[in-house]
Amino acid sequence: MSDLPGPGGPVLQSLFVAALWDYESQTGISLGDDPLVGQLEDCDSVASIITIIQEQARAFTEFRRGDDKVMKPLKRVVHILYILSASTTLLEGIGMLFPFAKAIFALLAILLRAIEDVRANYDGLIDLLESIEHVLSCLDIYIKFPPTDPTAAMGDIIIKMMVELISTLALVTKQIKEKRSRESVLGYWSFDSMHCS
Repeated sequence: MSDLPGPGGPVLQSLFVAALWDYESQTGISLGDDPLVGQLEDCDSVASIITIIQEQARAFTEFRRGDDKVMKPLKRVVHILYILSASTTLLEGIGMLFPFAKAIFALLAILLRAIEDVRANYDGLIDLLESIEHVLSCLDIYIKFPPTDPTAAMGDIIIKMMVELISTLALVTKQIKEKRSRESVLGYWSFDSMHCS
């Protein structure tokens, strides 16, 4: 298992670490061994993260001749998580750190890299990314109007959303790798089951 840092606080940290362990168990992919993690850890802007993820999505862009349907929701997801991870007002008040945004960026990039049959999985990937974007857009209110006195409940909501996202990416990546079906496995899962509270 990777030595990636988790959020502060033993309960929240244990939820995050358990989600990463489950990801590794389901997919057989260790983030600690993946070069994408090292590349993403060196990133210090949304643009630099997008550049790395875009490289993994190049096959989809070429398949649709420059169509931006894959990158549009990905850019939004990266933006939301990056801004949230840099928000000291939000995160210090709830007693946690948010260094795992880059781990999630790596999981998204690994998913894109794992998809070999672009044609069969294109529409399902778009649906998955758009549902992730939709759910995470609920965090916009926390980013645009951060409360002066954040509560632990906010931290719980954010962590649970991130754990659910990791679980979703684990399941889809596992199914892609196993190639259980000739149809698009991405069409079987939606992240919309998570709702903002």
